[in-house]
Amino acid sequence: DRYGQGRVLIAGDCAHLNGPEGGYGMNTGMGDAMDLGWKLWADHAGWGGESLIASYETERRPIALRNVAEATKNLRNHEFSYPDILSDTPDGEIQRQECGARIESDGKRRHGHNGLALGFRYDSLLYRHSNEGEPPVDDTANFAPTSFPGCRAPHHALEDGTSLLDLFGDGFVLLRLGPDA
Repeated sequence: DRYGQGRVLIAGDCAHLNGPEGGYGMNTGMGDAMDLGWKLWADHAGWGGESLIASYETERRPIALRNVAEATKNLRNHEFSYPDILSDTPDGEIQRQECGARIESDGKRRHGHNGLALGFRYDSLLYRHSNEGEPPVDDTANFAPTSFPGCRAPHHALEDGTSLLDLFGDGFVLLRLGPDA
């Protein structure tokens, strides 16, 4: 019912048991480890503080709940029955066609979710959304790059082929965009 207490913090399947459909459990656990890792480092370095560590659960729990729900949808997609699929009859042919289409659609659903891995947004009390407008729609299937606070910074290829993200360097970056920046 929580991601930690005191000096004990949990991540991955300890924090949110996820079904095996689509690899979402591993991806979610890696996201947990990345988020928790830099916050623990910041605390160890002396500038993180308790509020930063507490933001781990606030930020990651909604992502985990979303990803577990998607994995559950994928698992439920396998709940079907085609009793005549092996029969050499018109009904058998129809069932083979339906089953094939469902397997193809299910594969696209499970493995075509860029929004699930890249499109999440952290909602945190650590920063304020002032005049950014409406947050992006949470779409697990599609990833739409955005500069909205709490989202993954968007990639943009520069003239020399490097990514805009490469300009961020190895440290932390605070972006403030707009005419008053």
